[in-house]
Amino acid sequence: MIYRIEKKYRIDKSNKINFYNWLKEKKFKEIFDKRIVNSIYYDNINLQMYDNSIEGIVPRKKIRIRYYDDKKNYFKEEKLSTVNGEFKETISLNTNKPLKNIIDKTYGICQKVLSISYKRKYFLKNDIRITFDENIVYQNLNNYLKYKENDNLNQCVIEFKCSNDKEFLKIKDEIPFDEIRFSKYTNAIDFLKKNSYLTLKENL
Repeated sequence: MIYRIEKKYRIDKSNKINFYNWLKEKKFKEIFDKRIVNSIYYDNINLQMYDNSIEGIVPRKKIRIRYYDDKKNYFKEEKLSTVNGEFKETISLNTNKPLKNIIDKTYGICQKVLSISYKRKYFLKNDIRITFDENIVYQNLNNYLKYKENDNLNQCVIEFKCSNDKEFLKIKDEIPFDEIRFSKYTNAIDFLKKNSYLTLKENL
């Protein structure tokens, strides 16, 4: 697994221009074309990964299958949070279909719970990569209906990703946004539970 720092920020869409101006001022360059990112999240029947994330337990893990708007290939991603930092492993599945189940040595049999899609832009300077996500949509994979949380339509998520602590510290105090503890997966579960769009356990 690859070690990396991940810091997350959330801004209103009306503040996008200020964000882009800040990127320009700090000489970040846009890389890649913007694209739609789709993630299918897996968990066990007790939603243990969700519970661990809510409680902040370490080590904890998230397992997902990711694909992009071209749907040419699917990737299995595991994100591990530990006391020593964040680690990520990505494996190409060489297929354009998601896995029905994933067996994990800690969480056991994990099944598809929900999918999350959003539009993403990428920016880079030295070792620091920034992703900018908007138009976040949740889909409960048990009934195949999509739900757009009203707040999500106006909120954007910014992630700073870096493999070098010293490199990130150089810019940390210059970031004009409030850092948050945020997970798209736990946020989606909370929203679907609150609105009775997801019946836990019985639907898994």
